Amino acid sequence: MPHPRTRRKSLRALAKLPDEALATHALAIVGKLKDSNEGVRQAAMKALAKLPAEAFAANAPAIVGMLEDSNSGVRHAAVKTPAKLPDDAFADHAEAIVGMLEGEQESQFSATDDYKLDVKLLLTEALRRRRGA
Repeated sequence: MPHPRTRRKSLRALAKLPDEALATHALAIVGKLKDSNEGVRQAAMKALAKLPAEAFAANAPAIVGMLEDSNSGVRHAAVKTPAKLPDDAFADHAEAIVGMLEGEQESQFSATDDYKLDVKLLLTEALRRRRGA
């Protein structure tokens, strides 16, 4: 397997592709969300954020799943990424996002108040867009 730095650089290069070309690599990028290196997972999140809306929405479950990552930097990248989903696709995952902040999984997210604030802002923005305000 290539060095993590090489994997990160490859993902950054993919993120610079035009929309249609990037979309053809979406599954490979999603696969990097399981990489053992947190920097690679962060680079994958950033590349996925640049996908065209349809390809992005098709991969939303994997993207939202990264809110449970063991690395706070990956979770932080994951918080910002779902905001790029179309409203209807975001609404499908908003409940999961809230659930990750409460109940059984709260201990993973109690490390930083900034992270919780980012999630609250994200959810507030989604609700505002949904209501057309």
